[in-house]
Amino acid sequence: MKVQQSSRKLDTILPIKSALDSLDKPKANFYFAVVHGFYQTGRAPLLAELALIETKTGEYLSEPAEKDMMTLDDNREVKGCYPFTLEK
Repeated sequence: MKVQQSSRKLDTILPIKSALDSLDKPKANFYFAVVHGFYQTGRAPLLAELALIETKTGEYLSEPAEKDMMTLDDNREVKGCYPFTLEK
């Protein structure tokens, strides 16, 4: 019971789990590819790099950005992706 309560409390503070659960599997996998890109290179993957992974890159960026899971710049390049950011 305490685990469930803690999980719900954490979800209100950091709603990433519910946001991830709301994505369909291909979009969730794409999100994890972006996170992995940050981890591997220390920077956001470029659209050109993401297009090598998924042809629907533009479509797959929109929903996570709308759910505040990722931030995009004016050119729709990834600027940040929970838990990574380029902002200082």
